[in-house]
Amino acid sequence: MSSNLRELLHLIEDMPAYKELIGQLKQKSGQARKVLALDAAKPFLIAALSQSLPVPVLVITAQPENAKRLYDQISLWSAQDYWNIIPEPDTLPYQRTVSDFSVQQDRLQVLFDLSEAGRKKNPLIISSAASLRQ
Repeated sequence: MSSNLRELLHLIEDMPAYKELIGQLKQKSGQARKVLALDAAKPFLIAALSQSLPVPVLVITAQPENAKRLYDQISLWSAQDYWNIIPEPDTLPYQRTVSDFSVQQDRLQVLFDLSEAGRKKNPLIISSAASLRQ
C-alpha cells in the first residue's frame, strides 16, 4: 500500500455537502464556517479543502500534540511540498536563553511559504494556538 493517499482526494469532490462547503468558502463574505467531521475524517477533509481552495489554509489546534498528530496524518493525504507546521519555540518569551536555531529556521520557513502564496502553490499550515500566539 502506498504511503501517500492523495489519489483518493478526488472522491470527495462529488459529494453534494462538500460542493456546497467549497461554494460557501469561495464566497468572500468574511463569515466563519463551522464544519463538523469525525476525527478520523479531519485529515482527509483538510487535505481536500487545501487542494480545492485557491488560498492558504491555516489549521489551529488547541494542543501542540494535536498539531503534531494532525501534521503526521495529513502527510498521508497531501504532497509535502506545500504543507508545514509551525513548531513551538523551545523557550518561553520572557526567558533569556537562546532558542534552538532549527526551530527558529522552521518558523521562518512557514512565514516565507506564506509570503510566496499565490506565486507558488498555496500552503497548508498547521499550528497549535500557543505556537501561533508566540
